[in-house]
Amino acid sequence: MEFDLNIENSVIKGMNKKLQQLFINVLDNAVKYSVPNSKVNISIINKEKDVDIIIENVNETECIENTEELFKPFIKINSEERGSRGLGLNICRKIVAMHNGTIKILWSNYKVKTIITLPYK
Repeated sequence: MEFDLNIENSVIKGMNKKLQQLFINVLDNAVKYSVPNSKVNISIINKEKDVDIIIENVNETECIENTEELFKPFIKINSEERGSRGLGLNICRKIVAMHNGTIKILWSNYKVKTIITLPYK
């Protein structure tokens, strides 16, 4: 697995353990559900009042139309899926909400982009 980093210096104030749990889960998903020997791109972009953390990877599934379903607990896309959707993304959404941010997943043409927006403090 190769990682490509494009990171601006940022300060996000919040609950350290919760933010750690959030980033571990999202990065673990990107690695776990990536095509073998592909690249995970990680970007941190400062905006006027927010910080965008963007994790991009290539998946074996072409597209998931309703990515909101991924945030529901215990959702499986198909029976051959490696691993589980479990509670991870559901918990991530709750952690992001605790920090007054948003999380969304964009998925098309085998590319998955997870965008976490948190207030810049």
